[in-house]
Amino acid sequence: MKLNEVSIDENMIMKSFLEKKIELYTSTDILSTLIRLLYSHYTIMFFFCYLIIGLFIAISAAILTYEERKVMAAIQSRTGPAKVGFLGNFQFISDAVKMILKEFLIPLTTQKYIFVNTAVYTFWFSTFFWTVLPYGGDFYVINLEFMFLIIFFISLLHVYTILIAGWASSSKYSFLGAIRTVCQLISYDIVIILNFITYYILLKDMNLNNFSENQTFIKIYLIILVTPLAITMAISFLAEANRHPFDLPEAEAELVAGYNVEYSAMRFGMFFLAEYSNLVFLSIFYGILFFDLLNTHSIYLFIFKSLFFLFIAIYARAFLPRYRYDQLMRLCWKVLIPISCLIFLLALLLVYLI
Repeated sequence: MKLNEVSIDENMIMKSFLEKKIELYTSTDILSTLIRLLYSHYTIMFFFCYLIIGLFIAISAAILTYEERKVMAAIQSRTGPAKVGFLGNFQFISDAVKMILKEFLIPLTTQKYIFVNTAVYTFWFSTFFWTVLPYGGDFYVINLEFMFLIIFFISLLHVYTILIAGWASSSKYSFLGAIRTVCQLISYDIVIILNFITYYILLKDMNLNNFSENQTFIKIYLIILVTPLAITMAISFLAEANRHPFDLPEAEAELVAGYNVEYSAMRFGMFFLAEYSNLVFLSIFYGILFFDLLNTHSIYLFIFKSLFFLFIAIYARAFLPRYRYDQLMRLCWKVLIPISCLIFLLALLLVYLI
């Protein structure tokens, strides 16, 4: 008797499950069904998010490359891209197709497996940054505390991929460029983590999804404290993104393109995409840190504050000469780190007094 009851219960459960499943797939509201499917299958949701992030990185890197070449050409009284399409508007499409169709050459002395896959890992780690950004309202990929520390740890993993790429190439030029890159990124990561800790002292929250709502700590009397913090963060972000005047890991006149000199075709393109992905991410992140004071969710203001840091990077490349490597390290260890420590102590004193 008990066995029959168990079988009846199982049949009833199976029948109800199939009915719910049929209701799900015969629903007229297709959009709500897709959303329920995405949120019920986390693997599908993360794959869908990463697909969108990858497409966004590719498109933004292509458009940013074209705009950078046009702006620098206008500043330096040159024409810039002008052959492909109307006024050169399709030049980035031509460059992308050429990079995809080129042959990928592997030198004989390289560590083949590591050499082939490191570029993919570099691009993969660059997409991790985009999972912690708030995209407005309640839309985000992950919602975790201590997002500042997550960004910092991802940047450290990115350093490892560059070091391994230079070592796996079995080239002295590549390895020298990788060592210089690691020294530069780790040095400026110290400045960034000191500034992150200062923000945590003032804000008492490291969740970027709550950042604009909690950013009322910046009052008139804190502008003196936040302004040098914004300047040191801007310089550190330029160095972290390997942008001019701190693009010493890829100094063409000294290192023959640095750690990625042996890479070609789309493997080189992945390093290129990862670098521009980091630049776009840091520009958006900088806008969230220092330009969210109005506590608004306007898409136009979001685009404006994101483009602000991008134009700083482009104009710095057009106007400023490249630093020597000793000047770069001296700027970090003798100027930026002492200033960051001083701001940190002032923030501690301010919180203690107020």
